[in-house]
Amino acid sequence: MNKPLLTIITDWYWPNHGGIETLTQTLASGISKYYKVKILTHPAPNQKTLYQTYTTTFPYPQTDPAGNSILYLRASVLDRFLLLPLLIREIPKIGKSVRIYDLLYVFYRMVFYSRLKKLLTVPQKTSIVHCFSTGYLARCVSEVCQDLRLALVHTPSIHSGRWGDSPAQMIAYVKADVVTFLSEYLKTVFLLKIRLPQGCSTRVIPPLSKELTSSDTHLPHPDKFILFLGRREKHKGLPMVLEALDRMKNRMHLVVAGPGEPKISECPQVTDLGVVDEATKGSLLKLCNILCVPSTDETFGIVYTEAMSCSKPIVALDIPPINEIVQNGVTGILVPPDDASALADALDRVGSDRELSENMGKRAYERFTAYYSSDRILENLEKMYRGLIERKGN
Repeated sequence: MNKPLLTIITDWYWPNHGGIETLTQTLASGISKYYKVKILTHPAPNQKTLYQTYTTTFPYPQTDPAGNSILYLRASVLDRFLLLPLLIREIPKIGKSVRIYDLLYVFYRMVFYSRLKKLLTVPQKTSIVHCFSTGYLARCVSEVCQDLRLALVHTPSIHSGRWGDSPAQMIAYVKADVVTFLSEYLKTVFLLKIRLPQGCSTRVIPPLSKELTSSDTHLPHPDKFILFLGRREKHKGLPMVLEALDRMKNRMHLVVAGPGEPKISECPQVTDLGVVDEATKGSLLKLCNILCVPSTDETFGIVYTEAMSCSKPIVALDIPPINEIVQNGVTGILVPPDDASALADALDRVGSDRELSENMGKRAYERFTAYYSSDRILENLEKMYRGLIERKGN
């Protein structure tokens, strides 16, 4: 029996390693035992302008490591002229207007609507679409799926007031059959902004965690250490961790792993590994004593569930959606934002009390197994997809 075709659509996909890219790559790999999977995406992440994002000709790979095919929405030479109005976005003040952003969509649609429609029907018509875009692509997907009567799931990872929640974008999401959210918090924020039309339902489905591998590499750190794992963007909280490290009463070593600048080279209490591969990442999570990532802005925070899968206690900030994942006083300790002293106290408490640390790690693993295991999440997704396909007759 042929598997139904699931098309995963995202603003960009492989070989990039941001949160949404990791989420969609893990989904594509895991769900392939139930569905034939293909990915539709734009070929250019991390470009400086919206225009560059949609007009690049960089030759990205045609398959991902799991063997799923990747199809790209590329712009022709003529298309690049049609998309020139998007450069208005780069005009200070005027270009950043939400109204201007919504109006400029017409030029994106002129270029990509027909192309997207063809990619969803040739050579095999898609059975169901799961879209993770928060940009123009999401709006175009909604219109094409309505035209083709395709089952559609939207998972909008909006950052309120920053991206993904313009009026036109919000209307696009609720044209789906189901809107799923990575957390209850995101669902609440979303439903405060728009009323759901009849026929559109919502569900909370956490992201899949990658199966962690490990290596036998001898890592340059002491036996007992705190782990910061993440990009060096301001909101991830590395400066706060470094400040807390100076304030701790019980000295512990800090290992930092993740992309970005600046590297930390002059502090004997810190080992900065920079970018690490998946095997080294798995080893760090299994060997560390505490995961500490005091991020101030997450759509979910998959690093926390990865630590939980390794039975590690977590010290983080008491903000949503992190406080949905980490149970304060049970699987870790949550502290107020911008309070390095409280963070230091929490690290001292967990780091110096072996029994507390082990109990928190045990409870963290139990919570991971109950709510965030890949088998449970894949089962929920497959059941949802199957129901939508049957309802649409695809």
